[in-house]
Amino acid sequence: MEYSSERDLLMRVAWMYHVEGRTQEAVAAAFQISRARVIRLLQQAVEDGLVRVHLSGEHFNCVEVAEDLKATFGLKDAVVAPTPSNADNLKETLGKAGALYLQRTLADGMTIATAWGTTLLEVARALQPQKLTSVSVVMMLGGLSRNLPALNPNDIARRVAESVNGRMFSLFAPALVDDPKLRDLLMSDSNVKAPLDLVRASQVALIGVGTTGPNATLLETGVLSDFEMQALQAKGAVGDILARFFDADGQPVDSALNGRVVGLELEEVRRIPTTVLVAGGESKVRAILGALRGGYVTNVITDEASARRLLELERSEAVAK
Repeated sequence: MEYSSERDLLMRVAWMYHVEGRTQEAVAAAFQISRARVIRLLQQAVEDGLVRVHLSGEHFNCVEVAEDLKATFGLKDAVVAPTPSNADNLKETLGKAGALYLQRTLADGMTIATAWGTTLLEVARALQPQKLTSVSVVMMLGGLSRNLPALNPNDIARRVAESVNGRMFSLFAPALVDDPKLRDLLMSDSNVKAPLDLVRASQVALIGVGTTGPNATLLETGVLSDFEMQALQAKGAVGDILARFFDADGQPVDSALNGRVVGLELEEVRRIPTTVLVAGGESKVRAILGALRGGYVTNVITDEASARRLLELERSEAVAK
């Protein structure tokens, strides 16, 4: 394809990349030029003033807070999204941020373990198709018999697997059973043991965090009774990961519930190389803080208001101690 001038090509390349949002590879293919030439043309567009780079102060505030989170809690990485003015949009915002981060993190041959929760469902929904090869996606705990797609680990794992052209490994067992003896039998069964061993060998885990407050998802959906939740609160529980509860310092809370969960222990979650927690909102701050203090998380994706509150609590309580 011929163009009237190099300037004409430059403008077309800049338009396709900056306005249409095409990748450099896609632009190169469209104009039958090398990716290196695309990069040179894009740089030239900035130098010539055809493209002006605008840096949003709001987003740079978020970058500053993210770096503060990393330093304060010893994290591998942190992403902080602007807190939406409408609280109802928070999970969607976090879902988009989580999806973008996951797409940058995943690579061919990886195994990713996925948990449950309404925010993780938003992450799975926001994922764009990626042509990766030999990616495995495995559930971190059993499924739910109730029709609860927002919680069901099976639905989230399936969406993630579809988006990365990966293979999904299901955990064919309930997340919670009534009898601890049945749980022990299931954990020793090869159909449960094999996928959990794959989780333990995963490079990346995508997790959420639950709370023990009145709006806790496990309480609202009837997975836990009021009596069970009150018993956990009495023992100091502030949150859970994979239905494993912990206190404000991140220490596991001993509970009869632990003997009924078909899934990983908290200590096993800690051993996964990269554990990405996606969560935010005032009601989740104490639970997120406990997860950070317990060392169950290496990477955090949250919103600015939650991030600032986490830093405030950590510093004020450190002084109090």
